[in-house]
Amino acid sequence: MIWSIWMQSIHLANNWKLLENYNALSEQTIKRIQFEIDQIDRLLDTYEELLRQADADQLDLIIVTAMASVLHSFYTGVENIFSMVAKQIDMSIPQGPRFHSELLAIMIRETTQRPSVISAELAAQLLKYLGFRHYYRHAYSFRLDWDEMSELVRQLEPTWASLKRALQEFLELYDSQISQ
Repeated sequence: MIWSIWMQSIHLANNWKLLENYNALSEQTIKRIQFEIDQIDRLLDTYEELLRQADADQLDLIIVTAMASVLHSFYTGVENIFSMVAKQIDMSIPQGPRFHSELLAIMIRETTQRPSVISAELAAQLLKYLGFRHYYRHAYSFRLDWDEMSELVRQLEPTWASLKRALQEFLELYDSQISQ
């Protein structure tokens, strides 16, 4: 009898320790996600003057290449956030050749560990940035076409505002979930 009670108390103590570790991990994850949000804010602030040129009909290749680099960096930051959610919260990250699109799709779904991160509509918008980033990584910069990427540049600020709002809501919901 005493042995059984003692073993149960050890089991409970281990569970509390796991819970403390989980909460510490969760707080660290929230801080890392916030850091990435701040980095994307800084990216867009740094290149604000460049991005204002998006309303021009024609831009020279150097400006187009610089804007393409900003689009690439933007989606890389977004994917850094989604990867943290998958690794640190879901404890599972997609593998294989469709990794990037699967990671985006996972963020739409609510799991037992967390609420959904983004809406399907926002994911559809982000899919365009994912596609562009893939193209940018595998193409020569002289092949960039302003007509094809101009809409992404023009929609960058509103897309980021929507995503940032969704991420802040996600973090608030997630934080309240782990605090219970």
